[in-house]
Amino acid sequence: MDGTLIKDRTIFVISEKKGFKNQLLNVLKKNIDPYQKSIEIARFLKGINSQECLDIFRNIELQDNVLEIINKLKEKD
Repeated sequence: MDGTLIKDRTIFVISEKKGFKNQLLNVLKKNIDPYQKSIEIARFLKGINSQECLDIFRNIELQDNVLEIINKLKEKD
């Protein structure tokens, strides 16, 4: 969904809201295995409950025309 249906990447929006954006950017710059990056990023999410994540996610803006595209896809079903 990130960058396709919604305008932002979810992890960046959560990092801004929860105050770990700089740490996230530092992890992303590291020259390490992608799996290890995922483990380090997951540590930032520790303690954030699912409802809090959903509340943040639901406020991410949709891409332009995404609702029209979804409706057209439903018509083809």
